[in-house]
Amino acid sequence: MVKGLLIALSFFLFACQEESSDKSASIGQRNFLDARDNQSYRIVEFDSLQWFVDKLALKFHNHFCSQQGCYYSRLEAINACPDGWHLPDIFEWKKFKNYLDQEKNVHDSLANLTYWTSSMGEDHHEIGRPMKPVALSLRYNWSEGNVDFSIDFADSAFVLCTKKINDQFGESASIGTWFNGIIDFGRRSFGCEHRKIYLDIGNDSLYRCEKGGLMSAGFALNRPQDTVNVPIKDSVIKSIAFLPDCSGPLKGRTFRTGEDSYFYYCEKLRWKPIGYFVPTVKREKFIDSRDNQKYDVIVVDSIRWLGENLNYKMNGSVCYENQENNCRKFGRMYPGQIAERACPMGWRIPEEDDWDKLNEFVGFDGSFLRAKKGWFLNFKEKNYDIGFNALPAGEYCRPRLSRDSMNFFLGLGTETAWFRSLFDGLGVKTFDGNELGRQPVKKNSDSKFYIRCIQRVE
Repeated sequence: MVKGLLIALSFFLFACQEESSDKSASIGQRNFLDARDNQSYRIVEFDSLQWFVDKLALKFHNHFCSQQGCYYSRLEAINACPDGWHLPDIFEWKKFKNYLDQEKNVHDSLANLTYWTSSMGEDHHEIGRPMKPVALSLRYNWSEGNVDFSIDFADSAFVLCTKKINDQFGESASIGTWFNGIIDFGRRSFGCEHRKIYLDIGNDSLYRCEKGGLMSAGFALNRPQDTVNVPIKDSVIKSIAFLPDCSGPLKGRTFRTGEDSYFYYCEKLRWKPIGYFVPTVKREKFIDSRDNQKYDVIVVDSIRWLGENLNYKMNGSVCYENQENNCRKFGRMYPGQIAERACPMGWRIPEEDDWDKLNEFVGFDGSFLRAKKGWFLNFKEKNYDIGFNALPAGEYCRPRLSRDSMNFFLGLGTETAWFRSLFDGLGVKTFDGNELGRQPVKKNSDSKFYIRCIQRVE
């Protein structure tokens, strides 16, 4: 049995000194009858949700039930709830916690046990894997104190089920214009959730989950070919492999993918494709008063970026292959010893976070950063330079696989590199025309790299 990652959510509830003699009154009198085995479960309603307050007791083959209830493996739990009900995600668990905070007369049979949940939301997904339904578990403790999260591991846990009130989820006739989750048949699958629609990121085919298995829905995703420009504050930029579950606080948010710079909108637990991203930036000019050189400038997320490499002459700075015409074309390269003094007053070398925000703004798509001309490689996609004008200007450093300590002029036509500011010195941000990378710089190294100065917009 595969062990699942378990997240322990400790619901520390203040225990009232005067206990109610009728606990059932605080959790409601409504019942739900599971047609599969005629088991009856008490339910409560709050915040547009219905919840079991009895642990699921459906008996599958070869699994253990005790006096406390039935334990389910991760794959069993994904589809254990009755038709129309589902495993709560982390956001629904938080709503349940809020309900329990108000209802002090909690049925003590729920406390100090571990429960499965369908997902942990955006911040807890495994990096580098496509989104898929995974069951994680929460541990609900009844004690004095506050809500607390911790990590735990287990093979099995209990199940509580929930559903949205008046939810028609899964019955829309518009299949082909939305999906619930993402699958990649090139990777191992961990199951799916009953009646949800999944997008195969390999070919845009849609699949419906039936009883834990994926069946072709007979449709491909219909992607509108419009171009849209969503304000940065209204969108979150992720690679499609990290697209989170459309649930909880993500409702009404727009996500832009890095794979193809496409926008998706989260609505009613479904991702809806809305169009391609065309970024727009404000363009300005800047004159360096030290030598009267003029630079193009772009403004991205309240940060001014030089739209070309710094070309301020300092002792120790060099042109590529020591040819002055290369400085006019590419700017100058600087050693680390003088780099932090090279930017004009009020400007500075970008930190890692600044580079990350720029990368996010363009959806991790290098075609928006690279210059439209000058690259040796014939990229498959077009160059959509937003004014950053990254040229393949090379660098001056020791070859990566060389055992020699000597530096050389390298990479002209295929790559470039700029300094990035770190809390304890400088690092390097590399660019090959497709994506930004990074590498360290040894202190007192004679390597030389270009500089893009930035300034915060006041």
